[in-house]
Amino acid sequence: MIVYQSTKQGFLKDSSIGIEDIVRSRVKDKLNIDVKPGSGEYESWENSLGNAMHHVMNTDKIPNDAELLSH
Repeated sequence: MIVYQSTKQGFLKDSSIGIEDIVRSRVKDKLNIDVKPGSGEYESWENSLGNAMHHVMNTDKIPNDAELLSH
C-alpha cells in the first residue's frame, strides 16, 4: 500500500517541514494505525525520509518531476 506519493520537488518541500507527520497521518487514514511521535517507526521515517532521502534526492541529477513512492 502506498502511503506517500509526490514529485521530487514536493518531497523536498515535505521532507524539510516534517514528512514524518505527513506519513503518520496517511498511515492513520489508510491503515487505521496510530504511530506515536517518538516511537521507533516515527523516528525511522524522520531519519530515513526526512534526512537521508532528502540528501539523496536533493541533486540536479534527478529530474524535478521524478516521482517518489513509499509504502
